[in-house]
Amino acid sequence: MSQKTDWFPGARAGQLAMAKNWGGILPAKAEAWGVPTAEVTALAAHDWKSYYTAGKIKAIPEP
Repeated sequence: MSQKTDWFPGARAGQLAMAKNWGGILPAKAEAWGVPTAEVTALAAHDWKSYYTAGKIKAIPEP
C-alpha cells in the first residue's frame, strides 16, 4: 500500500509545484475521473471560502 511519503513532496516548495501541476491536469481529466465541473471551477477560481464552509478544508490558505 502506498503512503503519503511515497508520492507527496515533503518540502513546501515541492508541494506548491505539485499543486500548480495538478491545476493543469485536473481540468483535462475531470470528466473521466468523475470530478464534478463545479468542483473544478471552484478550484480553478481558488474559491477556498466555499471549500471551508463545506468542511472540505480546515483552514483558508493564505494568499
